[in-house]
Amino acid sequence: MLNAEIIGNLGCDAETRVNNGEKFYTFRVASSYKYVNKKTGEIVTETTWVSIVSRFLSEGILQYLKKGTKVFIRGRLEVKPYYGKDGKEHIGVNITANEVELCGGKSEDQNTETTESTNTNNNKIEDSDEPF
Repeated sequence: MLNAEIIGNLGCDAETRVNNGEKFYTFRVASSYKYVNKKTGEIVTETTWVSIVSRFLSEGILQYLKKGTKVFIRGRLEVKPYYGKDGKEHIGVNITANEVELCGGKSEDQNTETTESTNTNNNKIEDSDEPF
């Protein structure tokens, strides 16, 4: 099993979905890093989009998982090829989250620091149950 940890910003609000009567939550996270191109000297930013799925988010944290929110994600990594709308093969990066934490910041409603997290390490997801 491959485990991964990422910090990034939500690209969309978290969505609640149901598959075969089971509720789960999905969202996408953009994780970026910068480096200096040795040949040109320019600063290059590369962004990787990661699809996140979790069956165990609390309603308390779910309300804060909005577009632009910075989060820490820990879970099982899966890399899969898929065909896009353009008909070309792409590589999808997916994480089945065991832990989701907000990385601070101010809530628009409360102007207070947000440090809520959901740790779901006790709740294992079987490989065959994934909605990817």
